[in-house]
Amino acid sequence: MTYRPYRHLLATTLAVMLAACGGGGGSSSEIVSGGSIGSGGGDGSGGSSGSGGGSGSGSGDAGDTGAGISGSGKAVGVITQFGSIFVNGIEYDTSDAVIVVNGVLATEDDLGVGMVVFIQGTVNEDGVTGVAEVVIVDDNLKGPISEITSATDESGALLDARQITVLGIDVVIERTGTVFEDTTFESLSAGDFVEIYGFAESGNNIRATRVERENFVAGVTKVELYGAVNALDTTAETFMLGNYTVNYSAAIFDDIDESTFADGLLVEVKGTLASADALTIEATKIEPTGIDGGDAEDNGEVDVDTSFGDDDEFTTEGTISSYDPATNTFVINGTTIDASSAELVPGNLILEDGLIVQVEGTFSGDVLIAEEIKSRRGRIEIEARISGLDEANQSITLNLGVGVLDVAITAQTLMDDDRDSRDERFNFEDLMVGDFLEIEAMDVDGALIATRVDREDEDEDEEEISLQAPVDEFVAEESITLLGMQFAVDSETEYESIGGADVPANAFFAQISSGFLVKLEDEDPLDGIADELEFEDPSRPDGGYEFDDDDEGNDDSGSDDESCEVASDDSDDDSDSSDNSGGSDSSDGSDGSGGTNDGSDDTSSDDDDDDDDDDDDDDDDDRCPGSEG
Repeated sequence: MTYRPYRHLLATTLAVMLAACGGGGGSSSEIVSGGSIGSGGGDGSGGSSGSGGGSGSGSGDAGDTGAGISGSGKAVGVITQFGSIFVNGIEYDTSDAVIVVNGVLATEDDLGVGMVVFIQGTVNEDGVTGVAEVVIVDDNLKGPISEITSATDESGALLDARQITVLGIDVVIERTGTVFEDTTFESLSAGDFVEIYGFAESGNNIRATRVERENFVAGVTKVELYGAVNALDTTAETFMLGNYTVNYSAAIFDDIDESTFADGLLVEVKGTLASADALTIEATKIEPTGIDGGDAEDNGEVDVDTSFGDDDEFTTEGTISSYDPATNTFVINGTTIDASSAELVPGNLILEDGLIVQVEGTFSGDVLIAEEIKSRRGRIEIEARISGLDEANQSITLNLGVGVLDVAITAQTLMDDDRDSRDERFNFEDLMVGDFLEIEAMDVDGALIATRVDREDEDEDEEEISLQAPVDEFVAEESITLLGMQFAVDSETEYESIGGADVPANAFFAQISSGFLVKLEDEDPLDGIADELEFEDPSRPDGGYEFDDDDEGNDDSGSDDESCEVASDDSDDDSDSSDNSGGSDSSDGSDGSGGTNDGSDDTSSDDDDDDDDDDDDDDDDDRCPGSEG
């Protein structure tokens, strides 16, 4: 064994992911060196069903795209655009920045949209630009996919989330929310070797913000895994990380000396597998977990400071866990957040476990006192072609046949080019009239703000449009209005319940109410007639998809039935179209994705995709809005 000099552990951090790696949970207030930036401490609570919604003070401004904090500061967030790089709504100049990717000196060309980064630098007084001194990127996980759980509806159509298992870690990927490199949402397969960037969530999940497929050569290609040392055998020179045996007899130990190497120590392991399905990792390097500059810092090429003192400014993005409505506190990436005096954007945002947010504030001891909390995802979804561009206001106009919608692009909008001729540096200036886009958005004070924009290749379905939004109003079996767009229905229109079951028109409209979240598809926008209408799960937080946390299957039917019951109960009580039982001020808060009266009623945040297990279809149909009987 070769030991390298011990380097001090950094004082304050994002706790590492433990739940799937044999470690304990908890929200550490200490950032340790080495390892994954987006990893959060598992809290052992499992699931993302919160104990209720919460809110801070203030209302958001639709035009506010800045970080709200100026001066020197540090940030953790996703790269959303380039030019130099956009992170947490700030355009950081990287001209003189030291960039480190997975411990090695790199350039901006080595960065990609969807990567989670740590930035050390300054934010200018305008609140929207800054200068990066250090940019560090570190993946969460790297290895072969052993299992894929695909969410489908009754027709077999793939829904918008899948769960892949990599080295025993469950990773949630999303059609729109995840950036894919050298692969696609649909084409990922068991056996594929992938590199994962993202944020850890409660239980056994990482929510992937970027997935890169790479070639795998047995015994050569490096895998990466994080966790707590378990079952250490110093004689055999092995230990366990989850279900994997780590043989460290030939490993280099970086920043770990023999006296500190023990069960419970949080480590990052790099090594090789004899085959894609092997359960022994031949470790080549072992180091503490957390944020640091890796070999570049060891060699004196970069000086990284991730320590925080009182009043130090920090912005972070991730998934809320351990939300306590009594104290208005929660955990993101291992950092405890006090939201009691925070301004919320949108102003009606409901805080709950599973919600993806950006938090800006200053430290008081180990707690980040939030000054502003912004929703980073939305439930409004649009698939349509660009009919107009407003460069001055950075907005696009989408043609839906029956009318047009204006959608604003901000510095926080993640822009991804999914065409075969992919442009990694894709931004607003690259958009053209006629481009076909998939957009995720939220409604902020009546303005549509894009959280995700995917540019797609043209195909045989290029003229189809799709719109998911809360129902404005409807006339049973005649028309439905979403975001002010009125679509007719006719005898050819097809209807689906929340579980994906086909239902007749009268059953669908008997359950619908203003504010209910509905997805509409129109194959011929020129005729203005909806070809398909389906209910969407109103209880799922914006951008939130959830799968099992126990690794013993993927039957979430109990929780899903509960969420369906919530929607069904509301619809039974509020079937009159004029009763706004689940309007834009009463669901998860960011876009009126409705169906429940407030966040505290949403006892389940589970993904509606999991309603569709074969064993549960009949039960789901009995419980969900729009079902027969």
